[in-house]
Amino acid sequence: MATITNQSPNDSNPHQLRVAEAWDQLAKSPISESALNALRALTPPDCFPQNHSLTPLGEFDHLHVPHCPPTSAAVAALERATSVTRLLLHAYPGVAVHLPNLEHHHSLDWLSLYGSQITGIHFTRMRKLHASFLDLSRTTITDDCIAQLPEMPRIQRLILTLTELSDSGLCQLSRFSTLRVLYVKYTRVTERGIADLRSMLPHCHVKRRVAGSPTKYAHP
Repeated sequence: MATITNQSPNDSNPHQLRVAEAWDQLAKSPISESALNALRALTPPDCFPQNHSLTPLGEFDHLHVPHCPPTSAAVAALERATSVTRLLLHAYPGVAVHLPNLEHHHSLDWLSLYGSQITGIHFTRMRKLHASFLDLSRTTITDDCIAQLPEMPRIQRLILTLTELSDSGLCQLSRFSTLRVLYVKYTRVTERGIADLRSMLPHCHVKRRVAGSPTKYAHP
């Protein structure tokens, strides 16, 4: 599945240029039904689903953008969408310099980066994340990346299934005192590491063996 990268006009085909222009329009104007429709018309349905729920004011509260192009226009458009409550950026590309800065998205309750190429540098512009639910399953996040996660004062549910998380990264989660449910199925976490975390976060329920696939966790 093709994704749009930061290419020069000489390197881009006409379709890629139109997609880039649509994202640029989103970055410069209010997020509206017409702006989103312009992007939908240029993007395959499996890359940009049609089920957006928009308010009468033309701003969305729930946005699902898998394979988001790692362009400055796309990042700017998402950073301006401060009314969003659920944001799904599945398969966010590793070539992106950073994630959108979401620290001013005070209404954001749900963020999913399922299947993304995430490293610590992606969080460098985001000092705080207000979401209560964060899905990092099937990402490339490591123990070192855990240390660079932003402040998350409202986090309650965190999914790290199918990652390289080990006991070292697990203990760093103790700084999130509001955490109540943690999924660590198919990681390198041990029972001792879980016991150590429970001693620091006694109210957190660690789920190491959970029936079903990680995709089901997105709808608790």
